[in-house]
Amino acid sequence: MSALFSPIEVKGVKFRNRVVMPPMVTLKADGEGCVSGVSVEHYGARAGAGTGLIIVEATAVAEGHCDFAAVGNAMLEKAEWTKEAREALGG
Repeated sequence: MSALFSPIEVKGVKFRNRVVMPPMVTLKADGEGCVSGVSVEHYGARAGAGTGLIIVEATAVAEGHCDFAAVGNAMLEKAEWTKEAREALGG
């Protein structure tokens, strides 16, 4: 188990450990399908707990989103949340 928690570098990117959080539909988006403050807090807590890599949100690939509380394609057009999310995730 010690390898799981040891740092690793992959193609020049350093990770604090090998724990990876896969993309999930968290149903924490705002009504427009954009990442909300609750989403940022959610991912910030996982980063603070020591997750080595967090893949943020799964989304529908077609127009719109898969649920009104799920992140949708609109988030790509309204990416101002990324600065706040990076700061919460320590990046």
